[in-house]
Amino acid sequence: MCDDVERSRRLPQLELTTTAEAIPKEALLPWSTMGAGEHWLYDLLWWARDRSETHAARYCYQLGCQLAQTRRYRMAWPALETALIICRRQQPGMAGLIDEILEALGEILDALVEMPEADVYVERALAVWQAVRDPAHPEIGELYNNLGYLRRRRGRLGEAQHSYEQALVIWQETLGQQHAHVAAVLNNLAILARERGRFSQARRYYGRALAISRAINGSAHWATASIMTNLGATCHADGDDEAASHYLNQAFSILETTEDGAPRQLAAACNNLGHLLQARGRLEQAHQLLSRALHLYEAAAAPAEIATVLNNLGAFYSAVGKLEAAGQTLERASSLRTQLLGRQHPNTVATIRMLQQVKARAAANPSRSLSRSALDASVVTLN
Repeated sequence: MCDDVERSRRLPQLELTTTAEAIPKEALLPWSTMGAGEHWLYDLLWWARDRSETHAARYCYQLGCQLAQTRRYRMAWPALETALIICRRQQPGMAGLIDEILEALGEILDALVEMPEADVYVERALAVWQAVRDPAHPEIGELYNNLGYLRRRRGRLGEAQHSYEQALVIWQETLGQQHAHVAAVLNNLAILARERGRFSQARRYYGRALAISRAINGSAHWATASIMTNLGATCHADGDDEAASHYLNQAFSILETTEDGAPRQLAAACNNLGHLLQARGRLEQAHQLLSRALHLYEAAAAPAEIATVLNNLGAFYSAVGKLEAAGQTLERASSLRTQLLGRQHPNTVATIRMLQQVKARAAANPSRSLSRSALDASVVTLN
């Protein structure tokens, strides 16, 4: 049976050996993903990978950059890898070009970060970077950290934890215990632990990240406040509302007055503090903060966070009996989460379940489903 369909789903693994004969022709490009007018690249790269001249490597590099500029990433990537293979066969004097190729590959990763196949490209990048760089190079730690984010977003939580832990080990060894990257991956491990319901573990990770950020940035920096925001939300989920209020109010005060301007971090503080205030029955303030969070995330074009706030606003409207507003808001949240995460992701499933419950309540009590109040007027709709 022809395996072109399978090749179209993933990029084949390409071993960056120093002998061209060890590289199978089909490894250069998944043939079935190419248009009829693009098959020329397949033969061109197969020819080029046998060359040892510097100009062949630079030609493939420039070709890859041109393809990337026109967003033809599936073609750009193997062109750049071919350039890297040629460079690796003649190491002396090629370090500069190797760095340029890796930078170009990194730009492709940045461009693909929100696309469905992003994790496949990062996995491929890990093999490339590990073949070219020291296995403990900080750049490899960054790839592991990014792969953790992508796997977490796909709901592959066990794999995400492994990736984050790999990043943590590399960064602690190469950058030291008190580094911003170490704080960042500890924060990511805490987010993951919270999503898995491991609140005590999450609070420990956040505590370590917060101590590092305070040492590096100071107590009034937006990065420190951002960790406080996450820690406060976790304390609330853990049933410790006193600690939650302490961290969230402190973070909100810092982010409201920061000179650096951190709208997404302020939006997160608004969202988490609003959620806490809702639980404490301070409904008007909660609604104001949740609505403000939505405004800020829309201005920042942050679709995943927009979906989260819409979910929380939907829960708010449901809790106060505004079923029509709840249904409309949760419809938008479920549609956005389905688009971003897929219908089977736990977050999508939770939103859809809440929407179904709201619809059932509205059907059982039609008069309440039509009730409106001035509270609904400040809801921000998605364009």
